[in-house]
Amino acid sequence: MSDKSPLYNFLNEKPTFLRFEDEVALIKALLNLPIDWIRQNQKEFTDAVDKLADSHSVGSGFVEQTEEDDALFERFSEWLSDVQGKTGIPLTRYIDDLTPDYGKKFRRER
Repeated sequence: MSDKSPLYNFLNEKPTFLRFEDEVALIKALLNLPIDWIRQNQKEFTDAVDKLADSHSVGSGFVEQTEEDDALFERFSEWLSDVQGKTGIPLTRYIDDLTPDYGKKFRRER
């Protein structure tokens, strides 16, 4: 990632697995990126989404997700699908890890 990238500036000092609050902040930042920026910076964009998905699933961010957070994660999952349609960037592999259903199945077991 370039040091002039908004994603680089956000992720530069973060640990490998983001804290849940940082996951939410990253989702909000990604949702505000213009499609043209995403097209021109596909690697930076997918690197950020990859880090988010890893943090949420492997890094157990989903454990902190509450019902109140579900709407944001649902919106983000739908947005990823929309971005894929507009850019051709393969993003469906991330949706399962970020959809509210991923966290809900673990919430029920608690």
